[in-house]
Amino acid sequence: MDAAPHLPSPTRRASSATSRLAYVLLLGIMIYVAALLAGDATPDGRRVGLRMWALLSAGVFAVAAPNVLAPDPDAPLMQLLNRSPKQLLHQQLTRWGRVLALFVLPVWVLAFFDTSAPTGHLTAKLGLALQATVVVLATGLYAFDVYATIGRLSQDWHEGKRGGWYQSVKTSGYGFDIPMGLVPALFATVRCFGAGIIVILSSATLFGMAPAMAWVPGVAFLLWSGIRIARHRAAFDRHYYHTNAFYDEVLGGGSVGPSTREPVEIDSLYWIPQRFRPAAWVSLRQLDRRLPLGRLVALGHVIFWILLAQDAAAAAITSTLLLIVGLQNGVIGLLAGERMSAPTLQLTLHSPLHWWGARTLANLRWMAPLLASLALVATVSDAMPWSSLAVWAAVDIVAATVAAGLTTVAVEGRTRRQYR
Repeated sequence: MDAAPHLPSPTRRASSATSRLAYVLLLGIMIYVAALLAGDATPDGRRVGLRMWALLSAGVFAVAAPNVLAPDPDAPLMQLLNRSPKQLLHQQLTRWGRVLALFVLPVWVLAFFDTSAPTGHLTAKLGLALQATVVVLATGLYAFDVYATIGRLSQDWHEGKRGGWYQSVKTSGYGFDIPMGLVPALFATVRCFGAGIIVILSSATLFGMAPAMAWVPGVAFLLWSGIRIARHRAAFDRHYYHTNAFYDEVLGGGSVGPSTREPVEIDSLYWIPQRFRPAAWVSLRQLDRRLPLGRLVALGHVIFWILLAQDAAAAAITSTLLLIVGLQNGVIGLLAGERMSAPTLQLTLHSPLHWWGARTLANLRWMAPLLASLALVATVSDAMPWSSLAVWAAVDIVAATVAAGLTTVAVEGRTRRQYR
């Protein structure tokens, strides 16, 4: 009897060339930004820069984890294949590891890239890199543990088994205008970011007292996060399916779906020409359902102001602004996915050229906050002249146009391959 043919593992879905290219480009941009931040900084300057990077990482992890981990598009397949709890945990850690890599690799660039003395202070640079890596990994793994197992808690809040105190507060006219089941995720965002802040500040405080003790908070937090994840290893399948089922309902239009939240109003897009407004509104609503971009943009501006307050190098400030511009325009690439851009909608609503224009205008939604932030700085400081507003407006327009164009090419290419 002939042996059965070897079949590729169905769990290893080949990611699209667009996704791989976008990931490589994003990693390259972050490494480039890290190199600009490092420059010819002294070891003390690198230490401060690595703390800021760890702070940025904690903020991104707190916001990105629920969007990356749930719902897993492979969840139905995993259920059919009856994957073991350990295999499910390994799969989710692999997905999350790609996000961790975006922030761990630049740590080593920040520590070792030195234009003035490449081989100087190698021991000190190695210590800084290892210490920052521990902190970044610890905050990332903690965010993974919190969000990968949040399904049961979210369901209890949705069913009224927990959160009675918050329901009382909301009845009084306070609280957030979101479904009860999503409140734990909102609190988890604050908890994850707060834990990162505490670890970073504790390390900085201990360094001033005894430099060797600066390792303790990061190492302890990393061990604690690892132990928490290991405790779920034997029964991770329950957390995996519970979390995916709940968030698939949220993002898929179930009883707690995003329709219960207040979407962006089409009338608020009055500045977009009428012929592009419906398509731009659809794009923005899809993005708002998938990624709370406003938090990330606000976090970027906070870091920008912190760098200005600390009289950081011009390259560091410019790099931060480039990162903000890249982030607020690059996320339009999420619309290249089929779940975000239905082929029938792409083919019937607009031509490719009009979609390009609609996505470009949708990207420009964040130009006003960017210019307002720069205007505020120009008002109170000489670090940012008023003429820079026109420069950064032009940069933002170019970035919005290019990102929208690449997304449109990816969507049209995918659609044509499906229906040719």
